[in-house]
Amino acid sequence: MPSVSNGQRANEDTFNNAFISKQSGGDTTGVIGLNNVSSGGLIANAQQKINDNTTNISSNDSDIATLNATKANLDSKGQLKIVPITFAFAASQSGSDVTGLIFDSAEYESGTVTYTIKTATKFERGSFDIIFKGAAWSIHPGRVAGDDSLVTFSGIDATSGQVEYDSDVETGTMKFTYEAFII
Repeated sequence: MPSVSNGQRANEDTFNNAFISKQSGGDTTGVIGLNNVSSGGLIANAQQKINDNTTNISSNDSDIATLNATKANLDSKGQLKIVPITFAFAASQSGSDVTGLIFDSAEYESGTVTYTIKTATKFERGSFDIIFKGAAWSIHPGRVAGDDSLVTFSGIDATSGQVEYDSDVETGTMKFTYEAFII
């Protein structure tokens, strides 16, 4: 049904309600199509196309933010930087938790931990592997370099997967990263 019909008296109300002004703003509840062949193909529903483009732009902005966050973790050669977890450990401990180093047996079956330990007088770098077999975790020492810090990884709690340590008389800082293999 046309907004203005033949023989209808033309006045401000009829035209302002029936057409979108070229000189001032306006809204329409009808679907507007665009078919200027010099600008490209037909756009049957301009509003839907704008909404789709807005959604795509938002999605692209999210992708760009993710890429920027990933880029922030790359070094100058484009290699992934691995940021270690830092833990301040206490002296004279036995079976104490290494904060932040937990392996859930429902999620992981094995992993490799790389660490550094620094005290006032010693610096040690090393690694160890962990394996969940049956109903228990086991620790398998790997390579160690530098000074013996007298800190040992003494076990993993079978229920929680929390890695535990024993320490001698010095306090210090432990930094670690890990790779865990998902079940």
